[in-house]
Amino acid sequence: MNKIASRFKILNSEHLKIIGMICMLCDHLGATLLPWIDALGLIGRIAFPIFAFQMVNIQCKCNSQKDEKE
Repeated sequence: MNKIASRFKILNSEHLKIIGMICMLCDHLGATLLPWIDALGLIGRIAFPIFAFQMVNIQCKCNSQKDEKE
């Protein structure tokens, strides 16, 4: 990774997992315990794109490692 890219790298995969879990918790709280708070459901909708990005990112890393072995 070059110097410029390393300076702007703020979030890693662990940070994204924690943000996704917090968003999903908000969604579940909004669906079960606090249904009158609509903002919790909106916050929770962010969780799926974060987890989908993580799955694609892991798949790309696995494929690149497999290609390096060959």
